[in-house]
Amino acid sequence: MFNRIAPTYDILNRILSLGIDRRWRSKTIERMGISERSVVLDLACGTGDLMAEAARKNAMALFGIDPSKEMLLRARSKLRYALTRTYYLESFGEELPLKSEICTHAMIAFGIRNVQERSRAFAELNRVLKPGGVLLLIAPHEWEVHQSPHDYFRYTRHGIQYLLDEAGLRLEDIAPAGGYFRLMSRRLLTGLQFFPGVLKLPAALVLAPLALVMPLLEPLDHDKNFTLGYRCLARKAR
Repeated sequence: MFNRIAPTYDILNRILSLGIDRRWRSKTIERMGISERSVVLDLACGTGDLMAEAARKNAMALFGIDPSKEMLLRARSKLRYALTRTYYLESFGEELPLKSEICTHAMIAFGIRNVQERSRAFAELNRVLKPGGVLLLIAPHEWEVHQSPHDYFRYTRHGIQYLLDEAGLRLEDIAPAGGYFRLMSRRLLTGLQFFPGVLKLPAALVLAPLALVMPLLEPLDHDKNFTLGYRCLARKAR
């Protein structure tokens, strides 16, 4: 299934997240502290968006792991001019084909929803990280079914904390990706899919302006319990 959607994966992500996915990645990579001495794992790397951001930080080496051969081919194409050494491995998160304590940084974005045995995957991430290594996690909270039938879980901040604690990783920072009004903005735009043929344009003329206004109301939502997802940084004990 992932091989089939690979050609349109990037553009669908941009549209369905209102471009938020790109801002999440760039903002969070900035906070990871990747440098010329970093060895970085991108688990469920997909078409290599996060890897490309890490390559811009001149990481020493990048491992991209994904169960889809087509996704890996697109990632390889995206990073063909990167100066960073890149390695692409077809595998699942529950059994990483890497030595223990080889990575200074690891990351998994959105793809955590497609991992069946979450505890095993987090334990594996802990295993391949060096002591003091940093994990970036971007986890969906309120999101429609995506990449069916391989879409298994959604995450609250409490669920994320539990899984990290269980794996021996310390949560250092967690931030919601917007609140209620940004979520509603996205819902309005994705709702266009329900209008057939000639009704789609009139629906877009009504819904699109509302979707653009909604994020301006974000300051009203202080708790951000209604959110698209969470951006998290965790660390392995030294």
